[in-house]
Amino acid sequence: MRWSRATVQPFLDVRTAVLNGTLEAAFRQSYPGFRPPPPEGQQQAMAKAA
Repeated sequence: MRWSRATVQPFLDVRTAVLNGTLEAAFRQSYPGFRPPPPEGQQQAMAKAA
């Protein structure tokens, strides 16, 4: 399999969003019917665990 900048860039974008914790929010922006965001208290507990 050959990689070029054009083929690898989408993978790098997703990986970066996962590591930054922004993938779910970005996905929800494109697909508003995606699962609702967790309650605020639960979101803070998840952030502390990570």
